[in-house]
Amino acid sequence: MLELTPWEPPPGQKCESTEVWHGVAGVVDSTAVAAAVQRLRPADGALLLSVGSRPSREGAPPLAFRIETTLPEADAAALERALEPLYREVVGRSRLLIEVADGNAHRMAQGPSRACPPVVTNRWELARLLTGVARTFEKEASLSVYLQADTTGAVGSARINTGSGDPALDAAVLRAMRHARFHPAVLDTRPVAVWVALDATIVDSCPRGPAGQEWSLPVTDPCTGGRPAFPPPRRRPPPASAS
Repeated sequence: MLELTPWEPPPGQKCESTEVWHGVAGVVDSTAVAAAVQRLRPADGALLLSVGSRPSREGAPPLAFRIETTLPEADAAALERALEPLYREVVGRSRLLIEVADGNAHRMAQGPSRACPPVVTNRWELARLLTGVARTFEKEASLSVYLQADTTGAVGSARINTGSGDPALDAAVLRAMRHARFHPAVLDTRPVAVWVALDATIVDSCPRGPAGQEWSLPVTDPCTGGRPAFPPPRRRPPPASAS
């Protein structure tokens, strides 16, 4: 089997990375693919594609796009064009691997798509902004917001999912949460725009949240005026003197 570059998830993200390959019948007609390869007679190599349902919304990935190839660029592009009319309508996305040897489709396999959810990168900035909201309104509240994390990690759109019952407070929290920044979601190595649900709970003039994400350890705590967020280390008692 020809080796492609090992795939590594983006820093800070936990991604699906199973390797379960099986037949390609659910994605493409293998006989038609073999005929296309024999007609093109590309050099030896491999082509790895992401294949999915036809996009129905703005920002959705195309039906098929290249993940990686070891074929010469001209051969890879010609093979991609030949495959375009051969894809079947599928639900979700799959990876399609085609290996070429001696001008023939030596091996074809289908595997699960690899997806990485977005990860908030500025949790403590959001906590600082929500602290300001809490101090302004001086009340406890629990809210849930929907944010659209675009392919750059910025927030494209935002709306309230579950409000507090106070429209002014909801609007203030939504303005604060629009400052969220993400490692964007990744689908088969390509950044994609997705909607994310985040919770914000404001208690005692200091917010907890947003929840539902994995955080790195903080350096400072915005709710303590920038003072260290961790207690000082315990001092060990001096060793007992020998009698």
